[in-house]
Amino acid sequence: MLGDEGSLEDFKPGKVDAWGGSAIDYQYLLQIKGASEKDFPIIAKTTLLPSDVIIASSNLDSQLIQEYQNLIVNNQNKLITALVEGESTKKYQGSSLVAANKANYDIIRDVYKVIGEGDLIAP
Repeated sequence: MLGDEGSLEDFKPGKVDAWGGSAIDYQYLLQIKGASEKDFPIIAKTTLLPSDVIIASSNLDSQLIQEYQNLIVNNQNKLITALVEGESTKKYQGSSLVAANKANYDIIRDVYKVIGEGDLIAP
């Protein structure tokens, strides 16, 4: 992946033939470049992947982890407002923070196993 900055410009002179990224990055790039889906059509989509996560050390007390989770979810408006102040993070406008469901990440675990890196992840 080429990253957010300059990705679409690389299509115009033919430096790249395709781009892969998240749906939110795609929509954001179209928006900031004033482009349309006709300019850069989607040729394939995967199953939606789970959202990014905020993780805590397994060495922390489970009660403390739950407290952190509650604080994050209950204060998400303040956190997201601060997050989208950055130029490169404006794309997260309208996002929400929710408690994670471990089962939603099985698809990621499966990918790691398929590429031979299953020992890098915990069940």
